[in-house]
Amino acid sequence: MEYLILKPEPLVASLSWLEVAPRVLVLVVTTGFAEEFAFRGVLQRSAVGVFGWPGLVYVASLFALLHIGFHSVLDVVFVFGVAMFFGWVVKKTGSLVGVVVAHGLTNILLFLVYPVLV
Repeated sequence: MEYLILKPEPLVASLSWLEVAPRVLVLVVTTGFAEEFAFRGVLQRSAVGVFGWPGLVYVASLFALLHIGFHSVLDVVFVFGVAMFFGWVVKKTGSLVGVVVAHGLTNILLFLVYPVLV
């Protein structure tokens, strides 16, 4: 869905393993792990501890607003929905693993795979 909203330019010329592998690593570490650890692991845990469930909305709003650089209100709204879902998953499971994997895979598809294939 986000690909249809943003239609990003490809970050690679082809889907060859040598070209894709380093970018996959960067996306998994930076968006998958680092963003989820910061937002769902640290900020959400603190905000929910202080504010209860409204803390989840607060953190999802912060995460979504950071996507304003894509110049798309629709994307910010979409990302807010995804952030709420990710926050709910972490709150229910107590684990970051699922959202780390989902976020990393989503961005791999969004920035590496779909732009080359579509």
